[in-house]
Amino acid sequence: MTTFKPTFTFDQARWDDVRRQLKGMRDRAQNAQPAWNAFLDWFAHGNRQQFGTQGKRWGTPWRELKPATVKQKRSLGFTADILVRESILLRSVADRPLDFERVGPHDMTAGTSVEYAAYHHRGAPRANVPRRPLWDTAKIAREGAVTSAIKSWIIQGEARVSARTEGR
Repeated sequence: MTTFKPTFTFDQARWDDVRRQLKGMRDRAQNAQPAWNAFLDWFAHGNRQQFGTQGKRWGTPWRELKPATVKQKRSLGFTADILVRESILLRSVADRPLDFERVGPHDMTAGTSVEYAAYHHRGAPRANVPRRPLWDTAKIAREGAVTSAIKSWIIQGEARVSARTEGR
């Protein structure tokens, strides 16, 4: 009886390359700051779009200004854009660095410390301020921006976001 015995060789150079790649991924996973910064760039751009589309970017269209409010803003020399008077709130969430950013190796927190932001975001019925959300975290999660940034950083070593952009 004849036995067929294939011979397999071990490619040390390829194995060394795989080990280098895995070490790089491990090292990048220990410090995700470049990924967080890529996400925050993407987030700031989305926030600028949110203002430019009057809430449609994050799927939260804003109620129009009342005609009297538009007239008052224009008479004072301001733009008639919603949530924009002196652009303080807009710049705080749409220009990098954001008004508030804390970026660490494993986590990140960002937002704005503009005092009236929460009143516009959630609305203030007693003060007759309608709800005009600055962003929608659930929509951002569905677009996968954070996951995309972390994945591309750890696996490919590229700090970028290639999120799904539903409805844009």
